Amino acid sequence: LAGLPPTPEELQAFEQDTSSNAYQKIVDTLLNREQYGERWGRHWLDLVRYADTLGHEFDFDIPNAWRYRNYVIRALNEDVPYNQFVREHLAGDLLANPRWNKQEKWNESIQATAFLWLGEGKHSPVDIRQEQADRVENQIDVWGTIACARCHDHKFDPITTRDYYALYGVIKSSRYQQAMIDDPDHWKPALQELQALLATQQTDANTNNIHDVSDTKSLLKHATTDGPAWQWISQQTTLAMRESKGKKIVLRTVPANTWDSGLLSNKLEGALRTDSFRLNKPYLHLAVAGYGGRVRLVIDGFSIIRDPIYGNLRQIVNNPESHWLTIPVSAWMGHDAYLEFLDGGPADLSMSVDHAPGHEAWLQVQHAYLSDEPKPSIPLDSRPLEETVDEKWLSFVQKKQQVEESIPSPRYALATAEGTGQDQVVFIRGNHRLTGDSVPRGLPELFAGKTAMQVNPQQSGRLELAERLIDPRVNPLLVRVMVNRVWKHHFGHGLVRSVDDFGHMGETPVYQELLDYLCNWFIQEGWSLKKLHRLIVTSEAYQLGSHLHNTEEDPENLCFTYKPLQRLEAEAWRDAMLAIAGVLRAGSRESGVKPYLSPTMQGRGKPSESGPVDGEGYRSIYLSIRRNFLPTWASAFDFPTPFTTIGKRSISNTPAHGLTLMNDPLVLELAHRWAKQIMDAAETNASRIDRMYLQAFCRMPTQKELNELQEFLKASSSTSELTVWIDIAHALFCSKEFIFIP
Repeated sequence: LAGLPPTPEELQAFEQDTSSNAYQKIVDTLLNREQYGERWGRHWLDLVRYADTLGHEFDFDIPNAWRYRNYVIRALNEDVPYNQFVREHLAGDLLANPRWNKQEKWNESIQATAFLWLGEGKHSPVDIRQEQADRVENQIDVWGTIACARCHDHKFDPITTRDYYALYGVIKSSRYQQAMIDDPDHWKPALQELQALLATQQTDANTNNIHDVSDTKSLLKHATTDGPAWQWISQQTTLAMRESKGKKIVLRTVPANTWDSGLLSNKLEGALRTDSFRLNKPYLHLAVAGYGGRVRLVIDGFSIIRDPIYGNLRQIVNNPESHWLTIPVSAWMGHDAYLEFLDGGPADLSMSVDHAPGHEAWLQVQHAYLSDEPKPSIPLDSRPLEETVDEKWLSFVQKKQQVEESIPSPRYALATAEGTGQDQVVFIRGNHRLTGDSVPRGLPELFAGKTAMQVNPQQSGRLELAERLIDPRVNPLLVRVMVNRVWKHHFGHGLVRSVDDFGHMGETPVYQELLDYLCNWFIQEGWSLKKLHRLIVTSEAYQLGSHLHNTEEDPENLCFTYKPLQRLEAEAWRDAMLAIAGVLRAGSRESGVKPYLSPTMQGRGKPSESGPVDGEGYRSIYLSIRRNFLPTWASAFDFPTPFTTIGKRSISNTPAHGLTLMNDPLVLELAHRWAKQIMDAAETNASRIDRMYLQAFCRMPTQKELNELQEFLKASSSTSELTVWIDIAHALFCSKEFIFIP
């Protein structure tokens, strides 16, 4: 339940507890520990192919991916009902009443939607539409393993190609974003003060987001905003500001019918996004002004906007006077796109985390339209900045700066944003160049039932899809799959052994009635995963040890007549060594710990420096997962490549295991620390041996083991005492009893 061995003190307390419910009390204690979420959160991360980088050629960072990891840990520790957990994953950004973290005062629900964007990302693909098709296939494969229907009707299960592209449209209508997660009350007081201050100085300012763009060509007519920075200016407005690169106070005139993110304060941040549109002309003209603002043209959902192919689709605006910015788009004629205007904020996929913009940016957008002409034809209302020494404006800037000091820096998380609702055409045989009929957005009939989903034409359909998916009367598979996964992790294999395949090619349940009972019980108990764990681990079947099995009557344990021997996953093995060596650090970690890089780890995207071999003592779940530089100890013990859903890890048995245990720097380092700790804690050889066995195996050594170790100590009398105990610690780390749970 916690993924860590008990301490000798915890073991002694349990053995001395003679109450009839001693076992149940230990179960409840473990379920209520923070370590429970860290242990079971790692199982969920396998399912969503979690990583902190994009992999492929250059292994670029995924900004703020770590927030999703911590969201999962918190949600499991808080025992968020599983149906709510799934609802948040599919539509956490769309919930009318999202779940708020009372302590941190941030939106928990929206952070769940990051799972869509944790897949591998290609750098500079030649065919951007092919890249979108591959990316969406990976996302669909995480929602449900039905990706083979991309090219043809499923050969064995009732899932058609039309079903696949119905789901494709839902995902295509959703966007990558770095979302502000703060409670709006976080900055509300400062915002109200700034609005009142501006109103006293400028009577013609209109800060309502209700607008009517006069230019019918404009792509800005139905733009949406995120965060408090962006304001629609319907009337010409003048305001004073401190010059971006100096101390002068200047007046800036904002033209009418303009979006502006610096009207109230340059310290406010936010994003402005347009509806999706078809690139049907060769030039995109933008009338912009600002300092440190970013303009991104996202084509076919491709957000990794970098040179050499896509670099010009991302522009930095560092000119405070209105000017034209022209982006040639002839290479992408016929593709769908949308514009994203970012004021400050975190790094996006177009830049390295080390080059994230500051918090003093601002951006203004006056026009955005497509044209056949290489030069814009609309007259531009551009006025230069004017220095002022007017006391009225100097006082305004001074008061404004005082208010700005109370504006907290916003917190961002990787998330999904609602895009423009778009149905998808079928790609014949999966080829995006051969298109068939358009398919309405929705869920495959197998999951949604025979009643067609009613999707808002302007929205993606994720919210409607989520509600349909978590309704057990319509889709019993959601519950059955999760209950089976939990059973699998406790018993080594599931009631349905093919944990990732409940279709016709999967295995049938050994105990259909038991699976049905558990699913109904799970729903009746409020979809509580902690209650499900408690029910399973307090069962008689679970408490039967592996030594009680009958290999003749049930050689494969199909009837669960005993709890089978199980090897620790790589992370649990590492965490156990950290705990025993006395270096395990309690508590969570924000951005992942830098990975330890051995001299043989080479390649593009290699971090500039290595992390410590012990990961600063943090549990394995807090180590940064870099797709191109996975830790060697984890890979040796079957840590899955984070590409798609893995519900059941491989369990190999190769010479690499022994070589890793013998030679890995992590094992050697922790054996050294454990030995030193043992020498400091106990004086006699016998007491040292007893404590090491209690820590490693939760038992005292047998007389035979004790005699053998005493003989080893005598034979090693000429070797330094520390070296001898390091060898003993190393040997215990390498033993089968340490790596396997009986």
